[in-house]
Amino acid sequence: DAVDEGAVKEALTKAHAITGRLDIVVSVVGGPTFKPLLMRELADVREELDLNFSSAFLAVRHGVPLMERGGSIVCISTAAVTQPTWGLSIYGAAKAAVERFVKAAAFELGGAGIRVNAIRPGATVPPDRELDEQFQQMRELYTSETPLGRVGEPDDIAQVVRFLAGPESGWVTGQSFSVDGGMDQGKGPNLMDAFYGTELMDAIRAGKPA
Repeated sequence: DAVDEGAVKEALTKAHAITGRLDIVVSVVGGPTFKPLLMRELADVREELDLNFSSAFLAVRHGVPLMERGGSIVCISTAAVTQPTWGLSIYGAAKAAVERFVKAAAFELGGAGIRVNAIRPGATVPPDRELDEQFQQMRELYTSETPLGRVGEPDDIAQVVRFLAGPESGWVTGQSFSVDGGMDQGKGPNLMDAFYGTELMDAIRAGKPA
């Protein structure tokens, strides 16, 4: 559980014990809730902020003391940080906090020789994953908004994580990189009508939630 401090510390300690060192920490945990902000409640907003931000903080806070000089931390952000995508206001804000945290952590940890960076994946779907009708529509919408004409695959993201974790990026820290097929050049698809219906969304767009 990436937001359970005890569980995170235990996992990192076990990873360190495998070879007696910890060189790479990748904070991947997170996820969006596609819902207009006028339909959100404070309790679930706090839960989403915790999932997306606190998980990154705990990975850094308890990973760094186990790392030596030359260590690398990579945090997974999202293209929603740069795009005002409908329904992702809280997710985008939480990951924006992660990116600001990455900059601050890179500054504070530079003296220890530990680098901290982030990447912003676009829509990413394993090629063999079966999608229901709603998520198939989502993939088609994201594909139409992406200059390279397809959604991402896990390897697209993993290769950039590998670069930031390895010695090839040894002079890079405090940065956030878009890995999204160029999707951050647009505003992102609007999935809300498909998810919640046009009548409700017309009310939301008028600032009058049901």
